[in-house]
Amino acid sequence: MLTSTTRIHNASRPSRRVPIQPRKTPVQRRSAETVAVILEAAAHILEREGLGRFNTNAVAIKAGVSIGSLYQFFPGKDAILAALIEQYEARTLAKLRHTFQEINHLSLEQGLKKLVQAMIATHRDRPSLYRLLEAAEDRLIEDDGHQVGDGELRELLCRMLSEHNKHLRLGRLGEAADDVLWIARALMNGALARGDVQWKNLERRTLRAVKGYLLG
Repeated sequence: MLTSTTRIHNASRPSRRVPIQPRKTPVQRRSAETVAVILEAAAHILEREGLGRFNTNAVAIKAGVSIGSLYQFFPGKDAILAALIEQYEARTLAKLRHTFQEINHLSLEQGLKKLVQAMIATHRDRPSLYRLLEAAEDRLIEDDGHQVGDGELRELLCRMLSEHNKHLRLGRLGEAADDVLWIARALMNGALARGDVQWKNLERRTLRAVKGYLLG
C-alpha cells in the first residue's frame, strides 16, 4: 500500500538516463488541467493494459495532447509514474489526517478499526492501479529524496499510540508505528497481488494482525 514507510527515495543505484522529476510545475490553470488529463490518461492505461503497454506515446494519444506537450511536463514514463504515486499519496494522507481527527477521543480498539477501514478504503476504488503503482514505487528513485506524507503519517500514528500507551506499554513508539504500517502494507499488498479482494475479510485480518502486534 502507498501509505507505508516505503517511499521513492535515494539509493545506491546507478542514475537513470531519463530523470523522473517533472520538467516543470504547472502554474497556470490551463497547464494544471493538461497535467491532470495526462495523469488520468496514464492511470487509465495502467488499469486497462498494465505496465507492458504503458509509454509516453500511448499516454499522449489517450490524453489527446501532442507528445511535445507531454514532454513539457514529464521527461519520460517514469516521471509520470512518480507523479501518479505522489498524487495518490497526497490524497491518501489527506484522508488519513481526517481519520485521525475522528478517532482522537475513541478507545484504542475503535480507533484502530477506523484507521484500518480508512487505509483499506484508499485502495478500494482503483485496486488494479494501486497494485501497479506499488510495484513501480519500489524501483523508482527520486533524486531529491522528497518523501510525501510519510513522516506526518508516522507522527500521527505515534501520537495515537502515545494516548493509549499506559495500556499498551510500548517501549518505542516510533518503532511500533513503523511496524503497524508495515503489517498493514504487507496484508494489503498481498491481497491486491492475488486480485479479487474480499474487502471485509481483508479488514478483519488486518485489524486482527495489528491488534495482535500491539496487544501481544
